[in-house]
Amino acid sequence: MELNIKSKLLNAIGQIYEQSKGCGLTDGCLEEMKPNEDIIAEYLQVSPVQAFFFANIFALNYNGDRANLEDLTDFFSCNPMRLLEFSHEIESLVEKNYIKKVNSRLKKMGTPNSHLLSVNDKIVYAILNNQSLPHLKPQIDSVIDVLERIYELGVKRMEQEINTMQLFSHTRGLLEANSHFKLIRRVSSFHLSIEHNFLFLYLIWKTLSGRESVDMETALDGMFEEPADRIKEMQSLINGDHDLVKQNLVEIEEASFLKDTSLKLTEYASTMLQKEGLTTLSYNQQKEAIKPERLAQKKMFYNQKEQERIDLIQNLLDEDRLNEVQVKLKEKELPKGFTVLLHGEPGTGKTETVYQIAKTTQREIIKVDLSSFRSKWFGESEKNIRNIFSKYRRYLLTSERLPILLLNEADGIISRRKEVSDSNTAQTENLMQNILLEELENFEGILLATSNLIRNFDRAFERRFLFKVELQKPGLPVRAKIWKAKLPLLTFPECEKLAKQFDFSGGQIDNIASKCLMYEIIHNTRCNDSVMEFCREETLNDTGREKIGFNKN
Repeated sequence: MELNIKSKLLNAIGQIYEQSKGCGLTDGCLEEMKPNEDIIAEYLQVSPVQAFFFANIFALNYNGDRANLEDLTDFFSCNPMRLLEFSHEIESLVEKNYIKKVNSRLKKMGTPNSHLLSVNDKIVYAILNNQSLPHLKPQIDSVIDVLERIYELGVKRMEQEINTMQLFSHTRGLLEANSHFKLIRRVSSFHLSIEHNFLFLYLIWKTLSGRESVDMETALDGMFEEPADRIKEMQSLINGDHDLVKQNLVEIEEASFLKDTSLKLTEYASTMLQKEGLTTLSYNQQKEAIKPERLAQKKMFYNQKEQERIDLIQNLLDEDRLNEVQVKLKEKELPKGFTVLLHGEPGTGKTETVYQIAKTTQREIIKVDLSSFRSKWFGESEKNIRNIFSKYRRYLLTSERLPILLLNEADGIISRRKEVSDSNTAQTENLMQNILLEELENFEGILLATSNLIRNFDRAFERRFLFKVELQKPGLPVRAKIWKAKLPLLTFPECEKLAKQFDFSGGQIDNIASKCLMYEIIHNTRCNDSVMEFCREETLNDTGREKIGFNKN
């Protein structure tokens, strides 16, 4: 560094200070000082206008004079509104930690004018000792801090600590000072107005905090003082004329009973956050996903045809083989999605089959019980169906391998469609089916659905499921094997007698095995003849049952 840097900087600061007093902050005045501004701007790596304010605050501090926004207005002899036009330049210096805000004891109406401005002592020391600009730890360490500051600005506006003009001015300063963050640069690429930037970043913060949607009226109240401005912004959003809507960054959730109109990030915007390394709580399904290591290994019993189909599905879901298959399907312009419908009577092991497939292929499961998605509020059910697939697609971005989307108990939604004239409920259910058909048409992941009532199956779904596997109630030989596996102390002839006398599903045999285990724990003895009692209880009918005697050990 040149030995006279101290003299050059102090001389430039002094000349700017002398020329600034009473200058009115006119454009001509600022332009006249540009040579000196450039000297300071080069040292600080800031804009000439920021260098101008730095110089005056530096000189006022050194002269022992106060320096808040009101003091600067008096010093420049300018209209307060003229100074507010440059407030984001001062905020940028604050965000860079070149200027610090110190609370003044003389507060006026609780406004930010009460903050005194002072140059960071480390910069003063460096200049006076002819040193390079010191490395200053930024007051903001991450883009999360930026988003939190923006949210806090909205709170201050809501509580009337700052006005709308100050809100947007401070937001502009924050964005300019933190353009080194990838997300801020990405948002800047949309070329939004400062008002729309604030709203978008505010929604991002709320989404990261776990809110999937935000009440529109509350959000706009936090931005605009004037009702007319709020209404104008609201109409623009609702009509689709708003830049955030047109650029597919924000979508509207229409009002429904007990729920006001809300704003939420679109799937595109949420995916953008994922790519920037920000996983939203509402889209983070790590806790919801069933990890394969949490699934217990369980031996399943199938007839020959069922076993062949399950083996085929498991082999196709092997990671290397699935990748190869999907590449070839794409080359042939065929759907890449792997969709399976497991159907059969209750207790035949449909859901457990999915668990064991996931365990074998080491895939996570995103389980959705469709029966719980039939909302009583009109319109909510359809949105819920879309959200299932939207969240699954977002989860793919953070998954090492394709997870399984399990649509459990899909009976209601894949059943035969009703006449529209029947009721509003019928219209809603038909719409849900149409949405599911549309999603399955474009699905590119792994989907396994289970259903009990295949006789009501809507034929429109046949083509959407690549595999349709029926799991039947186990036949006599298979039932005997299940009895032996569940109650190994029984002899095989005893198991055959139980299998012959009780036409149970695997789930029913599981129930009896569980009760036998509990019996043995309580009585510290084998279950013996209580097995028959448990069997009769399971069927709720003991007519014509032949008593089976078991050998006692």
